[in-house]
Amino acid sequence: MSGTPSTRILFICYPGSDVLRIADLIEESKGALTLSQVSFCSKDIYDIPLENHDVVLLDLKALKHQDIDPVELNDALYSHIPVVLIGHSDDAPAGTEGIRDGAQDWVLYDHLSDQPLSTTIENAQRSFARIRDLVVSHAKYQNVVEDQSEFIYRCLPDCTLTFVNQAYANYLGKPVSELEGLNFKQLSKPADYETYKRKISALTPQNPTTSYEKCVVTGGDSYWLHWSERAIFDSNGVMLEVQSLGTDITVRRCAEQEALDGKKRFQSLYQNAPIMMQELDAKGRILSVNRCWLETMGQKLDDVLGLYAFRFLHASSRKTITNALDELRSVGYVRNIPCRYVNGSRNGLDVLVSATIDVNDENQDARILVVSSEIESMRKPSKAKISLRKRKSLSIAGD
Repeated sequence: MSGTPSTRILFICYPGSDVLRIADLIEESKGALTLSQVSFCSKDIYDIPLENHDVVLLDLKALKHQDIDPVELNDALYSHIPVVLIGHSDDAPAGTEGIRDGAQDWVLYDHLSDQPLSTTIENAQRSFARIRDLVVSHAKYQNVVEDQSEFIYRCLPDCTLTFVNQAYANYLGKPVSELEGLNFKQLSKPADYETYKRKISALTPQNPTTSYEKCVVTGGDSYWLHWSERAIFDSNGVMLEVQSLGTDITVRRCAEQEALDGKKRFQSLYQNAPIMMQELDAKGRILSVNRCWLETMGQKLDDVLGLYAFRFLHASSRKTITNALDELRSVGYVRNIPCRYVNGSRNGLDVLVSATIDVNDENQDARILVVSSEIESMRKPSKAKISLRKRKSLSIAGD
């Protein structure tokens, strides 16, 4: 491990720290960490021998005459090497600021003996590696999301935006630079903000995701968006950030609405058709019947649903319909099969039956649509035949 970027580390010692004592503590950790060379820097922070030494101590007291502020170290050091800050309690504000700017750890000088420096060094190295990997992943991620049409943004638990992709910025009609740092409350209606706040507040480490669909009206046009929210929590269960992904599903919703409208139109035609219609399952049980069927058969809807259609067939027609069912399953349809129904008054009703079958891809859940029309000539003699019979009767009587 000696001499590799993964082992190099920089200790920045605030004024008042005993740099020699810190060096001794590091020397005691060299064996556990296989560290080779420890170097001191007290002249020029831009000439630190990082390439040739595993550990470098930067003594800010020795650099004080150069009027160097620790904040100035950010770009020069924090992004290139793991950094551990060491100072006294009075230096805590500067140490906290250093952590925010990219340092891996802040250690009180008086607590250096509380745990081996080897542990501090290992933790700092792991933290730096994670951040470095995160930066690379974020760069790749950013390239991907900027090319996507989905709306993507991230925010803090208080709804302050930390990231907005170009697609969402275009949707909001604002530049990305203006959006990041704004609170979601400033970009939405009060009711929408409160709804969003409730949704993300309900997220937990056990249930970190939620999704919903929302209709947005812009310029008189309606758009449907599907939003997915995912919360990110730390190891203590504290929410750190929420990422939102919005997808335009207007086309899908319009198609679903058209299908729903079509189904409603079919149901209206089905119920009001002037011909007997019924829907059966694969076993011949009645799923639905239309108004004409009920009126003609003298039945009530609740009394027939779930019953086998064969119950309404005259015994003389059952063999005919059984053969027709075999043909239906083989060919997919049958036409004008003569048979006799039995209505609610137990009277026979002669009909012509046509049917079609619909089977899904798995050859299951078949649905059979049956259309039946009364055979008028068999149901009631015509007036012409009645007149003829009367003439014959009169003729016989006259003879």
